[in-house]
Amino acid sequence: MKTSQVIKDKILGFLDYLFRLVMINVLIIVPSFSFIFIYSCFKNIENDIWLYMTLIPVIFYLFPSMIAGYACIKMYEDNGSTGIFKEFFQFFKKFYVKSLLISLVVSIAFILLCNSVLYFYQQMSYGIINVIGFFISLSVILIALFMTIHIPLSIVYFEANSTISSAPFIYLISY
Repeated sequence: MKTSQVIKDKILGFLDYLFRLVMINVLIIVPSFSFIFIYSCFKNIENDIWLYMTLIPVIFYLFPSMIAGYACIKMYEDNGSTGIFKEFFQFFKKFYVKSLLISLVVSIAFILLCNSVLYFYQQMSYGIINVIGFFISLSVILIALFMTIHIPLSIVYFEANSTISSAPFIYLISY
């Protein structure tokens, strides 16, 4: 009898954790990309500026919500909190300004790096220096992508450190 109770507790604990992960992912993904789905309904719009306008909510919501999601998971693992929505929006409010600034910096950096890759890709036939520039730009964008994945984790787990001071640590854990 005790064995079946232990198994039920393990299964329910796993399902509870899985439900929390699904709900946090829904809170992160659905509001971030809902404007892109709205744009896809109006495909016959001739001006592409609307596509870029729909990406603005992604910049303003995706990164702060990812950080709030990681903070909710950390809080649940540390002390077994019972709520999802309340804690998510508390952490969203707590980390919003810091993560918004980081999101803007990362977005500008990726736009510049993508522009560099595109430029060197178009100029590859004009010499070996452009091929080298293409591969260097591509490697820098991959390193930046790997570092960007770890920024939310470092913000949540190392709150006392500033993001700039933890940049070498983020670089090291990205490999």
